[in-house]
Amino acid sequence: MKKRILIIVLVIGFLKAEAQTSVFTSIDSLVHIGRYQKAIILLKKQEPTFQSNKRIAAIYTSIDNYKLATKYFEKALLLKDDYSAKISLGKSYQKEKKLNEAISIYQKILKKDSANLLISYQLGKLYLKTKQALKAKIIFKELLEKDRSNANYHYQMGIVYAMLKNRNLKINSFLKTYEKDDEHINAIHQLALAYTFLRDKDSANLFINKGLKVNTNHIALNKLKINNLYRKKDYLSAINLL
Repeated sequence: MKKRILIIVLVIGFLKAEAQTSVFTSIDSLVHIGRYQKAIILLKKQEPTFQSNKRIAAIYTSIDNYKLATKYFEKALLLKDDYSAKISLGKSYQKEKKLNEAISIYQKILKKDSANLLISYQLGKLYLKTKQALKAKIIFKELLEKDRSNANYHYQMGIVYAMLKNRNLKINSFLKTYEKDDEHINAIHQLALAYTFLRDKDSANLFINKGLKVNTNHIALNKLKINNLYRKKDYLSAINLL
């Protein structure tokens, strides 16, 4: 008798799983052709599960509704501790400007998987946004030990040193960024600014001109160039750039 009951339970469970898989396949097809509203309605009619909540969250993410995406990723994670859902929730927190929440979830991810360089990079940038320069320094130092060819790691380290008021190391980091990527416009701009403040006209003009070759419409670099032309009393050239 017990065996029969067990078999019946297993069969019912199997049929439910098959039915849910079929529904999810139909829903995924709707999303694929842009019928996301119908897909959400169908998903909300289903019994709330990890998969249904995660799918709803993914749809809201795709239409930039991060508030609802966050809500459903949180619901999904209450039902199952899932690595990819945690990463998605962290990204959703970032989009919502919930920086402390994003930091918290990324820290938890890295405790279990310290080799995830993408999450480390995001965490480092979040530390900078929340004015935690020393924590950011640790992150970017570790990232640079693993990949010194990444220009953005050097750039973010430059931002760290800027926050720590270390001018020389800041400039060195931006120079290393430029060495790895000679079209890194943010690093070029920072170097142009740094050399302008140091009154190193030749170096400042070098990076101003290099930056404007990369992006002729860069507002900050154009302002620096105009100011330099005014100082040289080359008013006609300055006016032409206005």
